[in-house]
Amino acid sequence: MYLTNGDGCLLLLDVDFLQEVNGEHGLVRGDLYLKTVAHLLDSVCDDKILYRGDSDEFVCFLCGVVRQEAVEQIINAFHKRLEAQKANDAVLESLNVSIGAVFTEYPKCSKEELMAKVSKALLVAKKKQYNGFCEYHSFYADIPQTLSKVGFYHLMKWLQDDVEYPEAYQTNYPEFLRTMDEIKKIRQQKEKQIEIIMFTATAADEEKGTLEQKADVMELLQKAIAPCLGSHNITTRFSSLQQVVIITDTDENNAEDIANHIISNFYKMNQFQNFSIHYEAGKL
Repeated sequence: MYLTNGDGCLLLLDVDFLQEVNGEHGLVRGDLYLKTVAHLLDSVCDDKILYRGDSDEFVCFLCGVVRQEAVEQIINAFHKRLEAQKANDAVLESLNVSIGAVFTEYPKCSKEELMAKVSKALLVAKKKQYNGFCEYHSFYADIPQTLSKVGFYHLMKWLQDDVEYPEAYQTNYPEFLRTMDEIKKIRQQKEKQIEIIMFTATAADEEKGTLEQKADVMELLQKAIAPCLGSHNITTRFSSLQQVVIITDTDENNAEDIANHIISNFYKMNQFQNFSIHYEAGKL
């Protein structure tokens, strides 16, 4: 209920290097780490919704917490108690927890969008290696999205108007041309609207994004997309760092929910921490 109509802050906590701990010390040690994190969260957060997420993650919604300083106070208390327990118990010496946070923006944000944003924040926090913390808006607010917006504008214009595609697409992305021609045929045959999502991968530092990394990032993005596609939906490459998803069954799908689910999948799998994903969505 709070996630859809209340104010608060969503936390995503990840036990750093838990798989390595399980491999070196056994699953019992890993379970101890998870229980310790749960108990510490319970001790520093009063009004909350807490549950276990994927494998080594916890999701915690702080009800009514709407100020940056209030969140930071809770996070600092959590990490301080964690360090105190580690000082008294050598078994916990390898326990470190990275935390991402995002404030709810009802009614602008769906639950799926909140999870996508907090996953991005967690990725930034994990770059700090040990006990990192990042609130989404403090980091991502200034990331430029010009490439995403320009590419999406051209795509929609090409689909809406009967124009020739640039020669570069005819040479490098023949599958894109075939897909676009098919979409135009679907538009002519169906009265239902078609929804378009364009994903753009952006390197935080362009000089650090090698060609091999870019290819791997796009392969990872396609893997994140695959589980979210229905039987009537299509995906195709648009450029070296852009992927398009076409939703033809709009009665059963919501483009923004699907997009945020895909982004959440991507950040859970992403090992290229200097890349982020943006999207634009629209209807034909």
